[in-house]
Amino acid sequence: MTEPVTVIIPAYNRAKTLGRAVDSVLTQSFKDFKLLIVDDGSQDRTLQIAQSYQDSRIRCIAHSSNMGSGAARNTGIQEATTKWLAFLDSDDFWHADKLRTQMDFIEQHPNIMGCTTGYFHVRENGTKQIIPSARQAEHRQVLFHDILHMGTTLLVRREAFERLGGFDPALSRGQDNDWLLRLTAVERLSVVPHPLAWVFQHTQRSAERLENSRIIMLEKHAADYARYGYLFAHRKIAHMWADVAYQYEREGNRSKMREYAMKSLFSFPLQAPGIYLILLDALTGLRIKSLATGLKKKVVK
Repeated sequence: MTEPVTVIIPAYNRAKTLGRAVDSVLTQSFKDFKLLIVDDGSQDRTLQIAQSYQDSRIRCIAHSSNMGSGAARNTGIQEATTKWLAFLDSDDFWHADKLRTQMDFIEQHPNIMGCTTGYFHVRENGTKQIIPSARQAEHRQVLFHDILHMGTTLLVRREAFERLGGFDPALSRGQDNDWLLRLTAVERLSVVPHPLAWVFQHTQRSAERLENSRIIMLEKHAADYARYGYLFAHRKIAHMWADVAYQYEREGNRSKMREYAMKSLFSFPLQAPGIYLILLDALTGLRIKSLATGLKKKVVK
């Protein structure tokens, strides 16, 4: 398939990694693309680095202030003129055959709205994991684990955004999963299971922002989760609250740890021991969860 693709890279204070992301686009074996870099009010040299590329396929757009990654992606979508759109986060990068593999897949499956790919999830300690695994590539597992990382792997028809609207800027976390749920309610999205991108883990953002995003997601999508059955919905909700509890545990907020650990366990009691340890720590003031995690790391080493 030779139809052109617009690649959209939102960037905020990514002077250290933007060049790597852009270079991975410029070295694609699929050459028929345009690249839109949307600087989201960066305070470092991100915009200058974006503007330093002397390539007619690249266009830079600058927000006057920081509006969030969802708003930056939406700006790119509004400015794009091609039928196909692809997204890449400014701290990640692509395999050289990523776009070609996806476009070939689309040609073989013309009735789908788009596709994502597998990727190498690179943790802060340098270890890598291929996601999704063969077991997780099934649609329900993808929705449960929120593992597509569409901000770096998605290739999709622009008409999907014309029909469904863009990413929700009210969500500081989970914008891609919110949009995925809206899309898969009405269209087909496939996963190319081969790892064709590198996605880098970073220190988690604030628990409060995660909490607010999870609340909005449940307000918008509780009915969507319920479509997959009572058990799936309650496990998913428990998983979301557990994420919040774990984040508050990292920040040392015992009252919020307790609140969200209890919410998670009330939603679905049959969970991994970690959430019970968080609740026990919150109730007693002990640090059993931290001690258990530290012991596990020593055993693994």
